[in-house]
Amino acid sequence: MPGVKLIIHGLGKVGKLVRSYAQEDADVDVVATVDAESADAEVAELTEAILTEAEVIIDFTHGDAVPRLVETVAAFKPQVRVVVGTSGWEGDEDRVRQVVRDAGLFFLYGANFSVGTAIFMRLANVAAELFDRAGGFDVAVLDVHHRHKKDMPSGTAKKIAAAVLERTASKASILTGIAERPIAPDEIHVNCLRLGENKGYHELYFDAPSEVVRLSQQTRDRGVYAAGALTAAKWLMRQREPAFYTFDQALEDILYGQGI
Repeated sequence: MPGVKLIIHGLGKVGKLVRSYAQEDADVDVVATVDAESADAEVAELTEAILTEAEVIIDFTHGDAVPRLVETVAAFKPQVRVVVGTSGWEGDEDRVRQVVRDAGLFFLYGANFSVGTAIFMRLANVAAELFDRAGGFDVAVLDVHHRHKKDMPSGTAKKIAAAVLERTASKASILTGIAERPIAPDEIHVNCLRLGENKGYHELYFDAPSEVVRLSQQTRDRGVYAAGALTAAKWLMRQREPAFYTFDQALEDILYGQGI
């Protein structure tokens, strides 16, 4: 049986891993790699001719490229399904959702395609609810990544903070980075470090006068993102209704529904 026909859009560190994993996967057939900034890519630009050969595209480029990618697919081949692992385009989410809705696209976004991180997020949600009920605990988020990362905070850190904000009655807003003043009692502080080659570390603090509880997650190998993106692509290919999906929805189905 032929594999799912895949375009890899963006041939950076993770994109190359997606290619490597896909080449070893009998259920996937890489039809093209696309990247204007990589000499290792087969082509520089996504065209209608290339899209005609594909069933799904996995994107690991940069935030500015995501809206253009979605609009290109919608214009040329809206039946090609789109999996995005790129963060930093949150300001354009309404625009992307509108294109997905108008064109009837199958679209899936994951701020982080690590299964372990997705489960960590669920633990963070439960912890936030419990500590809010207990009372007396302050909360903050730490985000550590390599110095080359373009967005700060990471998409995962933003998602953690937003989930905690929603579940913590004493917090009203999120403060990112350094403020030359004391942190207000109703702010969740999200702080970032960018250094070396750290592949991704997130820590959630619950701090009370007499004790501190910390939940943390460390990515050791970017391969988890590539494997997760391919899992997401296969899941998206099984869906019957065009929509804006998330990796959380896919994981819910994988863990409790039809499996991988």
